[in-house]
Amino acid sequence: MSKKKSRLLNIGAFLFGMGMLALLVRSIGWNEVVRHFDLMGWAFAWLFVIHIFNLTMEVTAWRVLIRKPVSFFRLLLAANSGNAINVLTPSGDGGEFIKGNLIKEQIGGAEATSSLLLWNFLYALASKSIMLAGPVIILLWWLFDGSAPISINLALMFLGAGLITFTYVPLLFFLVRRYGAEGAASLVHRLPILRKRDPSGLIAFARQVDDAFREFAGRYRTRFVTAV
Repeated sequence: MSKKKSRLLNIGAFLFGMGMLALLVRSIGWNEVVRHFDLMGWAFAWLFVIHIFNLTMEVTAWRVLIRKPVSFFRLLLAANSGNAINVLTPSGDGGEFIKGNLIKEQIGGAEATSSLLLWNFLYALASKSIMLAGPVIILLWWLFDGSAPISINLALMFLGAGLITFTYVPLLFFLVRRYGAEGAASLVHRLPILRKRDPSGLIAFARQVDDAFREFAGRYRTRFVTAV
């Protein structure tokens, strides 16, 4: 994507976000929004403090997964913009494209893509582990104390749901190790709509992404563990 198209995409994403915010305020009503602010007072500021802290921790992990020099502040702004889009999209994934697009001019598209893939894999691993830890702690609480804050059947249901949602994490790891981005690109190119196009550019890009993955599995293993 050219710089001009990249800027147009960023402007479009910003206008889309502002439009959704305006629509939200309109649906609630400006007077009602002001009333809620008055009721909360300065306590509302803590939401921003918590948001900035969480965002800073996320960006710190993301920065560790990037091998090239890049401005931390720029990463912070890109992550914030991407997270806003994630909240607005049904799948919660559209913002990753925005994040990569905002920083690719500094570090290149392949590096941006590989760092985001690595970060999202670690995020999935961490979040799913926490989902499993909750019901496990409750079951251990019941086992040693004889009581628990929720019923055992409900804890088992949460544990089962957590195990089901966790299955795609090792599956994703297997697919990346087995086929990699290059294999995925070759598979995508077999689609009828893309079959007639020259695949060399896509394959070369995917190979660069795979190289980054392999380096983090070997040379940058310590940084990968640190990002966790």
